[in-house]
Amino acid sequence: MAAVSIFTFGLYLALFNQNAPSGVPKFEDYRNIEEWSGPNAEPKIVTRAERMFRTRLREAARQAPNFAGHYRFTTWGCGSNCVLGTMVDLKNR
Repeated sequence: MAAVSIFTFGLYLALFNQNAPSGVPKFEDYRNIEEWSGPNAEPKIVTRAERMFRTRLREAARQAPNFAGHYRFTTWGCGSNCVLGTMVDLKNR
């Protein structure tokens, strides 16, 4: 019974992989047509979790967008193997 299940699963994977697109998508393949050039909005810091990282959020809000035209993706370390990150909307207040 287990051999039939393994065979069926293997067959499913073989068929599924044939329909998968070839190559890994790249950011360059999906360029943004809208570029933000206005003044950056100050981040709204409301929750306790946001207050814990307000310095990093404010620093990110002062920088130029690096994702989808008007967002800033930023990360920071929180320990030896720990990394936190967020997206800051530079356009909306």
